[in-house]
Parts: sequence; C-alpha cells; structure tokens
Amino acid sequence: MKARGEVLLEMIVDAQGRVDDIWTVESTNPWLERAAITAVEQWRFEPAQNKEGLRCYTMLALEKEFVPRGCGFVPLSAEARQILRAIERGGEGISTARQLDAPLEARVMRAPVYPTGLREKGSAGEALIEFCLDKNGDAELPRIVSATVPEFGYAAAQAVATWLFKKPLRWGKPTVVRMQVPTTFAARG
Repeated sequence: MKARGEVLLEMIVDAQGRVDDIWTVESTNPWLERAAITAVEQWRFEPAQNKEGLRCYTMLALEKEFVPRGCGFVPLSAEARQILRAIERGGEGISTARQLDAPLEARVMRAPVYPTGLREKGSAGEALIEFCLDKNGDAELPRIVSATVPEFGYAAAQAVATWLFKKPLRWGKPTVVRMQVPTTFAARG
C-alpha cells in the first residue's frame, strides 16, 4: 500500500525516558497514524531534567510527512537482502527451528509495548508475526501474518525487529531460520 499523508502527534515522556501517553493532534490517514503511534511508543528518550537537575516528565510533539517513493524501498541490511533472495528461490538454504542442532537461545527478546491507543478499551488481543533470523541470530524482515487489531500487529512486529539470538546452527554451521511467533496482549483493567 502506497499511502501519502501527514501525522502530528503529541506525547508525554516519563522520567525514565519512556512514552507514557501519546495522542493525535492531526492526521490525514488513519493507517499512517496507527503506524506512527506504534513506532513512537517503542522509542526511548534521554530523560528531561528540571532546573535542579532532577529527571522529570516532559511533553513533545512530532510531525511526520509520509511520502511514497518509487516501489516502497526500505533500506535493508545485506543479510536481509540475502534472505529475500533465498525466499525468492523457494526458501533455498533457509531452515526451520526444528531442523537446528539445538533450540534457539535468546539474547535479547523485548516484549511488545501495549498500544497506547488501546489503553482506554483495555482489550486483549493477539498477533502472529513471521520473521527470519539471519546467520548471526538477528531478527530480520518481521511481517504481520494476522492480528486481532492492527495496533497489536504493529506493536508485535516492532518488538520482534529488536530480537537477538545466539547463532542458529544446523549441522554445526550458521544458518538462516524462518519462523512465526504468536504474541498475546493481556486485557488492561
């Protein structure tokens, strides 16, 4: 989907540098708005300081213009480009988790952030994300397979994109692994 639009967000950042609340001031496209909010919810800031040098809450604004360029080019790592070529060749050289010499061992596996826009509803939901681990164990190419609402899919994909594992091995050699992971979001009360 090639979408054009503008989104103006305002947010409160807590004393630890995490986005505590976020809301839309203006938006020309609800899909871009959701994507922008989900991305910003993952950000971490250097905490603001008051006159006494103590950490404090602060309010920020972000204006983003979305302009489609070409065929939707997104910068990819060399590893991600190699994985895409392997997928285009029918998955040649890509393993499944069951084919590995040992179970995957996570180094960094940050949980998704519950979407701010759904806090009022407090609803539960889930998302299924497909991704590949490159030969170094870095998550690449997260894709939303399904989600009860788009915000859960966006949040889960954002989190998966940061995951790191020990090198996956097959027959003693590093390999690319394609996998899916379900993510559950608990109801907020």
